[in-house]
Amino acid sequence: MSTCNSIISYTRVSADIFHYGHFLLFKKASECSNLHICGLYSDDICKRWNGTLIMGFNERKSIIKNLKIVDDVLEQNNIDPTSNLKLIHSKYPNSKIILFQGHQKWVGLPGTEFINSIGGEIKKIDYYSNLSRNAIRQEVCNTKYYN
Repeated sequence: MSTCNSIISYTRVSADIFHYGHFLLFKKASECSNLHICGLYSDDICKRWNGTLIMGFNERKSIIKNLKIVDDVLEQNNIDPTSNLKLIHSKYPNSKIILFQGHQKWVGLPGTEFINSIGGEIKKIDYYSNLSRNAIRQEVCNTKYYN
């Protein structure tokens, strides 16, 4: 990838239960950039944030890394993506970075201050609530299983 006039999109997810909403986020990020990097939350962050973990980091990374709409996956060890964004910016200093807001409940989106300081952009896509982690959990809890 050329480092001049390039656009890099950055998404971050736990993807513990990968669903269509993740796909839509990744698709939009890929369409808006020359390089789409996904920050994948570490197992520790997922457990602290969600309370449980279905798949480990390597399983989640394998799924995401094999999608044609994701170019690279970085482990994200904090809810705040600033350290990964700084790493990307140092590697591609002449590129514009777009930080995608994938979770609709953020107030004061982590990473915003850094993105603004380097002339980047924040994008928010429509939330796909039909298959959010909470909607999937609720559906599973309401389903009766018969042997």
